Amino acid sequence: MDLITSFAEINNSDRLLQDLRDAIVQKAITQPADSLFTIVPGIKGGQQVVALKDYEYITKQQAGCDPTFTDFNIAGFAQKWNPRSMDVRIKMCYKDFEGAFVQWGLANGYDRRNLAEAEFFDFIESLTAGAMARDFVRVANHGNKDIAVDAILGPNAVGEVDDYNQIDAGLKKSLQLLRANPEFADQFISIGKNAGADAAAQKLADGEALSIYDQLNENIEFEGGDTFYTSHSLYTNYKNLFRGKLLESGVAAIQNSFEPNFDNKPLLDMRWSYDQIIKRDFTDAAGAKDVPHLALIADKSNLQIGVDDTAALTDLRLEYVGGKDENFYIKASYLMDFKIANPYAVAAAF
Repeated sequence: MDLITSFAEINNSDRLLQDLRDAIVQKAITQPADSLFTIVPGIKGGQQVVALKDYEYITKQQAGCDPTFTDFNIAGFAQKWNPRSMDVRIKMCYKDFEGAFVQWGLANGYDRRNLAEAEFFDFIESLTAGAMARDFVRVANHGNKDIAVDAILGPNAVGEVDDYNQIDAGLKKSLQLLRANPEFADQFISIGKNAGADAAAQKLADGEALSIYDQLNENIEFEGGDTFYTSHSLYTNYKNLFRGKLLESGVAAIQNSFEPNFDNKPLLDMRWSYDQIIKRDFTDAAGAKDVPHLALIADKSNLQIGVDDTAALTDLRLEYVGGKDENFYIKASYLMDFKIANPYAVAAAF
């Protein structure tokens, strides 16, 4: 099979391009964040997201014929979706592209001699969708349009400013902005070790996660927060209590095996989408990380990734440039944003 010819045939066929677009959108945009976030399709710039406070103390016993009325002023918090362009740009030279295709085929049970155009189509879908899906969740967690001003990228970062500044604020930045708002400040707990000057100063004390989880759970003042989203640093610190490292008896640690929950709320470990990214991109020369410890009580439905799926990848293009530039190019774009839809219904420690 000639890779260059097959590549050109896909790009020159409106039907194949549309099929490829639909497959990538389905795999990369509507599925990957399922365990962390809720996908909200069809958003548009300027579309409002409004959260209203809950009210009570309006029902009273009336003493006589002159009833007492309680002022009832509707108050809430309004935001607007501001989806920004996420540009997909993949470049691979012919040799690397061919090698990657063969390796993908072997990993998926195909013999090199039997690789055909249908498998090549699946390979491009898998290559593109896989990279997009990982970026999708990474930006939803760490996106920040002011990342250059905040100067939090480390000297050895794999990612750069334009790998994170596509959206106004991902989860981490959104929580920081809410904590700075007096209306929501009481919903947040500070973890002192986050401010440590180096790796040693940021290390949690034994059992510290238990105290943080407990305080966060006690301080929460809303109903409905059903999940603990937790950095792996806190998750591991808490889990170590149940592995005999801090218990007096190793037998007791075995008898009381670790269950990934706290006070009947499941603990969702964010190791791959949070801690690993901070380790790669947000660690300074002294080893200090930007917000390495974070715990959040929230409903998944309240952590929303908005996508303009109608316009997603409509500009998908595959190009091969011969001559001196023997490279394959895959180009596309889509629009996304992140919102904590109801800031009244979250509580976090970081």
